[in-house]
Amino acid sequence: MSDYFTETDAAALLRTLGVPIQSRTLANKRWAGTGPLFVKVGLRVRYRRADLEEYAAKMIGPPVRSTSDVTRARLIAE
Repeated sequence: MSDYFTETDAAALLRTLGVPIQSRTLANKRWAGTGPLFVKVGLRVRYRRADLEEYAAKMIGPPVRSTSDVTRARLIAE
């Protein structure tokens, strides 16, 4: 299997990694500059597996025990 994913396949992979996202949302995030890194292959957009996994890890964040721990966990992660 290739390490380069189409927009549809990238969204499917992100969903399996725990990030609920649709391909259209992925396109909007790419346009806004808030999505995962991507590469251009000619005129086509492709996503690399490593970049998608990194993006998923950032979106999910570290585990916490309570909502008051969320801020503390974000400060530690930064």
